[in-house]
Amino acid sequence: MSQLVPAGGELYAYVFANPAAGLDRAAWWNLALRFASLRYAEMDLDPGASMDWIRCEHDWRDFKGVAIDVDTPGVEASVYAGWHEPPGAFAAKCTDRDGTRFRIQAALRHVDLQSLNDESADSDLTIIYEGWVNFTGLIVSVCETAPAIHDVSSARHAAREFVRLDLFEEPVERSANGHCQWVFAPRTDL
Repeated sequence: MSQLVPAGGELYAYVFANPAAGLDRAAWWNLALRFASLRYAEMDLDPGASMDWIRCEHDWRDFKGVAIDVDTPGVEASVYAGWHEPPGAFAAKCTDRDGTRFRIQAALRHVDLQSLNDESADSDLTIIYEGWVNFTGLIVSVCETAPAIHDVSSARHAAREFVRLDLFEEPVERSANGHCQWVFAPRTDL
């Protein structure tokens, strides 16, 4: 696993609610890091890592300088190398911004890739990531968000609670994994 090479990623914000689980509507950042595909123990892998449920309290342009880790309340982290593996520690910092791209430095520590079923594999890996990720925008969930979001006007209203809409393009409706969403792409002229 020492062959992991950073290969981009994505940062996005997500407005979501799950009333059945007692989760009121809120906005979160999600950070997804990708590594170059590799062959390991006769398996083709597309490794990656993610940090989800980061409270969305920043103007997306101000994400530069933000540091987060898995000890932040509510934040969940995952490593993907065949299957999902929780890292022992995951810290990330945004060190630079170029338009809608952010430079991320991250360290995942105490990673045990048990899903690889390789007894020779290190069970206490440290994975370092340094590279650029794209900010792809804000996603407002149509199907899971209460009160119901049924058109562009209600999607804008839900987003306005958490972000400045003048920093985004007009939303576009799309379907992902069987769920309807409104996607607000970031303006590129800022």
